[in-house]
Amino acid sequence: MLLLIFFYGIEIFLIFNRKLSDNENRIEFHNSVQELLKKLKALSISGINQLKLINEEKQLAETLTCQYYGDIQLEFKPTSFTDAIELLKNLPNLLGKNNKNTKLKKVLLYPLYLLDDFISAKKRFHVINDHILNKSVEHMTSLHKVVISLNDIKINLSHLKIFYQTEQKRPSDTHIKINHWFDHKNVTLIRKQIALFINFSEINVNKNNIVFVVDEEDINKLQGERGVTTILYQNGVPMNFEIPSKPGCLYTTDNSCHNTMLSWRKPVQGSENIQQYMIYGQNRRNCQWKLLLTTVNDIPSATISNLEQGRYRFKIQGITVAGYTEGSDVCDTIDIVDRLCTEYFLSNEPLPSAEKNYYEQCKEYCKLKKQPLISIPDEIFDSTTELQSSSIKLGIDEDCQTFDLRDFLKKFCDILNIEVNDISIKKRQAGSAILEVTIYGKFKSTDKKLSVKMIYDMLTDKKLELLNQMKIFFLYMGPIESLREILKCREDIKLYPKYNRIYASGNFYWTGALNDGLDRGNQLYYYPIGWQRRSFYVTDNFCERFKGWCICCHGTKFKHGLSILLSGLKPAETKAHGDGIYATPSTNYACHPRYSEVKRIESSSRKLFFKSGNYVQFVVECRVHPKYIRKIGKETLGAEKPIIDSNIPNDSIEWVIDYQNKSIVDFNDSSASIVCSGLMIRVTDDHPGLLPQSQSWYESHICNYPKCCALGIDLEHL
Repeated sequence: MLLLIFFYGIEIFLIFNRKLSDNENRIEFHNSVQELLKKLKALSISGINQLKLINEEKQLAETLTCQYYGDIQLEFKPTSFTDAIELLKNLPNLLGKNNKNTKLKKVLLYPLYLLDDFISAKKRFHVINDHILNKSVEHMTSLHKVVISLNDIKINLSHLKIFYQTEQKRPSDTHIKINHWFDHKNVTLIRKQIALFINFSEINVNKNNIVFVVDEEDINKLQGERGVTTILYQNGVPMNFEIPSKPGCLYTTDNSCHNTMLSWRKPVQGSENIQQYMIYGQNRRNCQWKLLLTTVNDIPSATISNLEQGRYRFKIQGITVAGYTEGSDVCDTIDIVDRLCTEYFLSNEPLPSAEKNYYEQCKEYCKLKKQPLISIPDEIFDSTTELQSSSIKLGIDEDCQTFDLRDFLKKFCDILNIEVNDISIKKRQAGSAILEVTIYGKFKSTDKKLSVKMIYDMLTDKKLELLNQMKIFFLYMGPIESLREILKCREDIKLYPKYNRIYASGNFYWTGALNDGLDRGNQLYYYPIGWQRRSFYVTDNFCERFKGWCICCHGTKFKHGLSILLSGLKPAETKAHGDGIYATPSTNYACHPRYSEVKRIESSSRKLFFKSGNYVQFVVECRVHPKYIRKIGKETLGAEKPIIDSNIPNDSIEWVIDYQNKSIVDFNDSSASIVCSGLMIRVTDDHPGLLPQSQSWYESHICNYPKCCALGIDLEHL
């Protein structure tokens, strides 16, 4: 036995609206309307007469229009705030005599055996069958619908009578075209729109910030086409909104665990109203659907990282301002594989001999400096060129067969603050472990350049030490084609023993300006006594090609030596005389530890690079055309009294070379303003600071700060 409780009532919705002018603040207007409505909602229906508005609120209320939706068909619908107040005042009268205009809103079923009196009576009772109970509720609902239909007929009874009488009088042979509000052209679309609305409302039924209302309106009032129109009111403001259909099925363009790249088609209808997408995945092992990713925008593609290896199915759902769309169909099963395993990217392509030899020398460089060699091409800094691709090539001093790619990538990305998602593995080659990856593949050209430059700029000594601990001996960033060109240029820079020189007594020795009849431009040239030159082959017709070009020197830090020979001369960061490459006609000036690092030779490298000696310095010998010498200026070491070089005055010892607005001047470029012709080397048993020609160091600038003066020894020991 059951106790049935029926609740009757009516529901009405009042939507207030007003078009804002361009100079009105939407937020301030919204807050003002909210305050006005708070006063209204704070009153009961019977207390509407007590509504008190100040002048500003009255003025605001007069500007509002009103739309009515409700259970009661009104003869005159409210169109203003004042009309709405009158409607609320008259609402009790609209219920009708004996509340005949009310609608059934809720039914409560309460078992009688739960009542105390019933239990005390200890009467027998039988549990009602669930099926019978459900059928009873269905019949009651059907009866309620019949009552509603009868009430509608009663209201329109007079119109139906007139229609019936008119139809009886019409001749049977008269054919009159009935202008329906729908026809075969739009009925299919109407059905789809209604189905979309129903699905959308059911999906978002639990959202507290949205109410779904169905109402009929005069087509002329809506000023639209005949059919179904969806209007979204956001903060009381109507906006065009087409409910999106379900998105297309997902498919994969990369099915690796490292980066699973998914794409899909946008919905056929309403795609412009989708703001984001939610991607769900199901691993067939546990059969549970899980939200994997919410995209940041409406682009129909996404990358999911670090999925477990296995068989997956995916589906997608759109996010709109009003709620979630219908979910897409579930895609076919996709096998997600672990492509970061060592074997997956291993290439059978052998390293070219020139590249292999190059990496061996990079290893030796890394052993000396405890840092990997960093290489970056000129186009990264050139704002006039497009960057079609950006790659990273790494040399790792590990056995290629035991190399752990996944662990390596994680550590590498952590050091350089790179997202693993931004890296796509291309191949891994033997010869230690040579790894090639594409970075920022989806970025625009300008964004690629900016990102690569940011990585390059953040390569501090600390980070280079961390990379060295990972056994990285070489790091290249830029288009892979440019690396091939760099290696080709390096292969072409051959040592030219015919012009190797030892500048000392008994070998090549001359005091004063050299006058042997050879063309060395319009500047005097003096033998660099105490130095050796390793000459480079530049071109067959050297004398003709560089006729009129002067000889100068460019001091370099030890760790930059190999980089200069590969990529060229980088313009000076300290610009005492302005922008440009700083050079000098004086080897003695170029070898000051501010410009040329003094490096102590470790015993393990002594036999490999040098026959004897404990200290080494490098100076690059260059040729430059006089027209590219922008300025000849004084020394910048603060040496006012001491003579730096007995052959060259202190006030004309420093040259500024025009670098033609390039970030790196490639001396293998035929149009370069400065060309490297050799490498000057000085190897000494004692520290070069103890040599007689170095005494000017102590009467000018000299310090213990390694980033300024690379002495290779504590200043107090000199």
